[in-house]
Amino acid sequence: MGQEYSHMNLWALSSILRCESDLPLQIYKIYEEKYVNQFLAPFEINEDDFVEILDSLQLYYADKDICEDIFHLLDVRSRAISNVRDVCLSLTPLVAKSIPHMYSMCFEILDRKKDMMVGKDQVVLMLKLLSATCANVGDKPLAPEVIDDYVNSLYTSAGLIDGNIYYPDYIETLSIHPIIQLFLSPQFQGILTSKLMTDEQIDQLHKLDFEGT
Repeated sequence: MGQEYSHMNLWALSSILRCESDLPLQIYKIYEEKYVNQFLAPFEINEDDFVEILDSLQLYYADKDICEDIFHLLDVRSRAISNVRDVCLSLTPLVAKSIPHMYSMCFEILDRKKDMMVGKDQVVLMLKLLSATCANVGDKPLAPEVIDDYVNSLYTSAGLIDGNIYYPDYIETLSIHPIIQLFLSPQFQGILTSKLMTDEQIDQLHKLDFEGT
């Protein structure tokens, strides 16, 4: 993500990643080609296969570690099985070059039929996962009701209430929408330094640890 989002933890984390900006698409493509498992539910992948995909991409250790962390966060039942589509969607804000690039990758992942159409429920799912990624790195997430307003506004602009939309026509609309602009702003997110512990706070924690031993 660009320097304009340097007030966010998301930017701080993305700035140290050295993988290619289309990493989520690479992972998803390999999954579709080699790892669809008839014994698992749609999009499910076990941890060994997921790690094998990451190894095949020859990622730096830190990049691989973050991918595995997201896998584990989405493995809510602790079965060493996660939803590869959701993992890839969750990765996009960490590697995308821009907001439009992020949405473009997300829609490509969601577009199983390759017809450039997505449904309303898919857009809601996408935004919830992107918001969760922000929360997981310490930024403020979008409230569920705000996500609903965001999607309803998109569909209103398309003259629809529900159904599928041709997503290439709406990437820019999503990217410049007032809700996403406010969400990404310093006024909403705060500044990065306010989210981090000061040296004094760290010393106090060390002191408490020492006193508790």
